[in-house]
Amino acid sequence: MIEALILAFGIVLILEGLAIALAPLILDDLVEFLKRTPPRSLVVAGLLSFVLGCVIVIITNSNF
Repeated sequence: MIEALILAFGIVLILEGLAIALAPLILDDLVEFLKRTPPRSLVVAGLLSFVLGCVIVIITNSNF
């Protein structure tokens, strides 16, 4: 289980690093967009992302 968490963390770091290295201007625009977005909307988006991630993990770990 811990190996899977470390692997997932490594993949997240790889993807974030690529985003910063390959598209820094787009990332700047995204940060500005997030600054203008109401906090309530960010909370809802975060919760939806969390639920979707949980569903994906549950589905991929289930024994179909």
